[in-house]
Formats: sequence, C-alpha cells, structure tokens
Amino acid sequence: MLRCLCPNCDKDSAVLYAWKTWRDGTGTPHKGWVAQKMWPTRKPRAPLYVPEGIDKLYTEAAGALVHGLPRACILMTRTALSAILEEEGNARGPLAAQIEASRERLGGGLFEAAETIRGVGNSGAHDFNVEDDWTLQDAKHVFDFLHEVADWFYARPKRLEALSEKAEAARDS
Repeated sequence: MLRCLCPNCDKDSAVLYAWKTWRDGTGTPHKGWVAQKMWPTRKPRAPLYVPEGIDKLYTEAAGALVHGLPRACILMTRTALSAILEEEGNARGPLAAQIEASRERLGGGLFEAAETIRGVGNSGAHDFNVEDDWTLQDAKHVFDFLHEVADWFYARPKRLEALSEKAEAARDS
C-alpha cells in the first residue's frame, strides 16, 4: 500500500498494488506492480437537477457499487427508479404498474431499461441462491440504466430548455 496525495483534490489517498504477470496485445509477457484499488474512490454523481431525495438514493446506489456491493447497488437502483416514477406523478404502488403508467413518457428504450432495473432488482431482492449471485458488472449495467432514466427526466429537459432559450435569443437579435 502506498500513501499519496490525490491529484484531483490534494487530500490523502492510498493505492493498493499487486505484483502481476500479464501479456500485452502481441503476446509479450510483462511483470510489474499494478494498482488494484484506490482510496478514496470516486462515486458516480447523479445527473444535474435531480431532486434531493432521489439524489440521496442515487448516491447510496453509487456508493454500494464503488464499495463492491452489487446486490445493495441493484436494490438501491430499483428503489431510486421507483422514487423517480413517483416523483413524476405515478401513484405509489408496485413498480411494474408505475413503469407501465410511464410507458409513453419513457419511450421504447427507457421503458425496456426500467423493466430491466425492475426485473434484476426483483431477483436481487428475492433470489438468495448464492451460486447465481450478481456481479459488479451486472450492478454497473443496472446502475447505468438508472443514470439514463434520471438524465431523461431531470437533466435532458433543462438542456433542451437552455437550447430553446439560446435559439430564441438568436432569432431576436
């Protein structure tokens, strides 16, 4: 372990290195120290304009992902999706009903993303078969879907509004 300063924030950080042997793209073997983990880890941030309560759920899901807790990440991602859909005017209730009520607003791709979050989240909550446990890659995919849904509902409308204002200002000048 090596203690150093983070180049982004100038705070103490630590890096865990491991001695590894690997082959490059040409098949040439190499040996050396490879960074395995860095602290503090950088959590993904919620898109701009996400309401505070949803931001907290998003941040908790991101924290679980960064700390290597895929099931916790998946469950918090599912919870955050439900909160987003509720915030958008859907009645509290089963997530499947909330998603179906938002089908038109979500469009095809995001509707499928929401269904994936729900399906994987349900499995994460109810399937305790350790052999079929979720991986960090699974959690990352589900979390990425959440990011897209949050961006669609909160950041994208603001970006479009700003573009419209710029276009109108250009027309007026």
